[in-house]
Amino acid sequence: MWVRLDRVCFNSVALSALPGSAVTHLTRIGSDHCPLLVQGRNLEFKLQGDILKFEDVWLEEEGSKEIVVREWHKPAHGSPPTILNHKFTRTLRALKFWSREKFGDIHARAKDLESRIAELQLREFSGTGLNDSELDCLLQLIVDYNTTLSRLETWWLQRAKVKWAKCGDRNSFFSHKAATCRKRINHIHRLVGQDGEEITDKEGIQAALVGHFSSKQAPSLRATGVLPAQMS
Repeated sequence: MWVRLDRVCFNSVALSALPGSAVTHLTRIGSDHCPLLVQGRNLEFKLQGDILKFEDVWLEEEGSKEIVVREWHKPAHGSPPTILNHKFTRTLRALKFWSREKFGDIHARAKDLESRIAELQLREFSGTGLNDSELDCLLQLIVDYNTTLSRLETWWLQRAKVKWAKCGDRNSFFSHKAATCRKRINHIHRLVGQDGEEITDKEGIQAALVGHFSSKQAPSLRATGVLPAQMS
């Protein structure tokens, strides 16, 4: 039984710097060990526009249920698959608009709250201190900040696909790295075309994928002779 023991270990710093790095096991010549070729490269992720995706953070708000019930029961027309797809799209779009109005950009909100808390805390320990109104404001900002961090934790865990994470890992460094690893694994570095040639450039990979799936979806039409020449 052959077991490949040659491995390369990256720490989190190297993974963040070069998320697209790849390791190739070269041919063994005169040894039981394979030479390892490490190719360091970055990944360029192209933004795909406004993708409709259900966010787990919506489940934490009661208002999301009302939106789902309202949008799902609106009439739709067409075949059953068309109706189902229309209901999904319409409901997700309504949830997206509702989330934008209610939460806004949670990343920017967390930074803003943290900055405002730091400013008030700095004044609290200065010579002037805080009056009662400012102290109440500080306490409310801390509550809002913890709520926003909880939403950020849910946001990161959904993208990292880490459903088993326990409480206490809020917005953790591990979740960020797990999400980065998923991007690296899902990235297509190269393809082998139908002619056996390797394709590595982005335009070539895109053209090969479009050509492959277009041929799969194209209907195969041929004359069968079973239909009459004239139809009433």
